[in-house]
Amino acid sequence: MIYTSIESIIGHTPLLQIDAERYGIVHTNVYVKLEYLNPFGSIKDRTAVGLLSNVSMDDLKTHDKHIIESSSGNTAKALQILAARHGVPFTSVTNRIKVPEVEQQLRYFGTTIVSLPGRSECPDPNDSGNAIATINAMITASPDRYHHTSQYENRDNTLIHQHTTAAEIYDDLSIVDHVVTGVGTGGSSGGLIEYAKAHRSAAKHVGVVAHPSDFLPGIRTKNELFETELFNEDDFNDILEVTSTDALEALRDLVLNEGILAGPTTGANFAASLRYLQSHDVPRKNGDKQSLVFVACDRIEPYMSYIMKRQPDLFGTHTYSDLYSIDLTTIDVDALRKPANAQTQDWIEQSRALVIDTRGVKPFANFHIPGSISYPEEMLREILSLGAPFDRDVPLLFVCPIGERSDILAAILRQRGYDAYGLEGGLLSWRTNGLPLVRKRDIDG
Repeated sequence: MIYTSIESIIGHTPLLQIDAERYGIVHTNVYVKLEYLNPFGSIKDRTAVGLLSNVSMDDLKTHDKHIIESSSGNTAKALQILAARHGVPFTSVTNRIKVPEVEQQLRYFGTTIVSLPGRSECPDPNDSGNAIATINAMITASPDRYHHTSQYENRDNTLIHQHTTAAEIYDDLSIVDHVVTGVGTGGSSGGLIEYAKAHRSAAKHVGVVAHPSDFLPGIRTKNELFETELFNEDDFNDILEVTSTDALEALRDLVLNEGILAGPTTGANFAASLRYLQSHDVPRKNGDKQSLVFVACDRIEPYMSYIMKRQPDLFGTHTYSDLYSIDLTTIDVDALRKPANAQTQDWIEQSRALVIDTRGVKPFANFHIPGSISYPEEMLREILSLGAPFDRDVPLLFVCPIGERSDILAAILRQRGYDAYGLEGGLLSWRTNGLPLVRKRDIDG
């Protein structure tokens, strides 16, 4: 078949039935929607088309406007390519580009990247310099320069998946019993849910999120879901957390057993599907097998450095993979925590503990615990992958906005033999309890 535009190739991806019995699933047919076969390599090709569906590219070009979006990779890539075809510049504002190959691709394609490095993965209620706030400030400063596609709240994101992704699945399968999707912006998962509602499908919807021990490209942790207006937890029958370790083990099964060359998020969707079916693999009332569909979101190639860091043995290299596999459920977390109170303040002074603030450099500059050092988590993890730069005779106290990330870092260092702790409740509790802080105005002043 001959096509005359690359946009016309987006969508109509195949639905592949895999050998479910190989994985112990006997009453459910398992299907994979192969979205990585879209021309730019991911399900976000559809998202970009949706976000631009009500935009006149000719008008943007005429008025010399830039498309701007907060995106860490696939949406940015698709928007960049579609914009470039019309001579419209594209700007990505993000703190989430953590995979070198993704950033390299965007720069090659001509994307202007406004990077916000060193932002903590722990949601920070005190940080007003996030990506969306940065975009809003840029638009306020230059209102005639940018068009914000706003993927986290733009309903066209949901509609494109309702009218295409979901419609294709239901056209291929007469009955869909279960749908498993990663939750990033909430656009694709929301579109599948809206289609099911509109057509009175009884399908159960399972959302997949990243376990806070490590990031998974393209999906969020439970605590990050508040960042997208398109996500509605009540629409899901279940939300499952998946570690990067489980995701990559499941991905390797898909690659070797099924020939599906998809990325880590697809592995997470598959791992969640298998876990979900452990308690839901039952026949329909008429005795027929059920159907479960999960999405293969994007291609494997941009994520080789990500995989190499977490599965170094497959590549004949060595890094400290405990950075990505720590399981807090097996650890006495209370023993890792220091409360945000005067006793901990005294302990810091008396023990000469090293207080390590893992937030970004800007939040640290605004306020921090006296005597603490700034070591943004992104940088810290890179260092810890090679070892640890700390004195084993000095206690360590990790600090993040609300305490979630500091627990993980303390657990990692504790397993390596350090006297490490996390500040319970993070900087939010420390400040709420009226404990001393060094503020920017004190330094400037």
